[in-house]
Amino acid sequence: MTIAEITSESGHLTIVLPEGFRMEGKQVSVRRRGNTLILEPISDNWDWMERVAGQLDPDVLEAARAANSADQQKLG
Repeated sequence: MTIAEITSESGHLTIVLPEGFRMEGKQVSVRRRGNTLILEPISDNWDWMERVAGQLDPDVLEAARAANSADQQKLG
């Protein structure tokens, strides 16, 4: 079993992931299944979508990028 360190500061928890568990990117999605927390990386691009849905229309990709950019600006 691999163990990660949890620290708390100003009401925020930080989990330090061991080297073999690190992810790229600045954000992860978080969900709970019972007592288990599941962290999934949020992709910075839409390449994964084509693997799932096939080739996407360029207008759809541009709209998704614009929405993502607007969301990122709101987050600061």
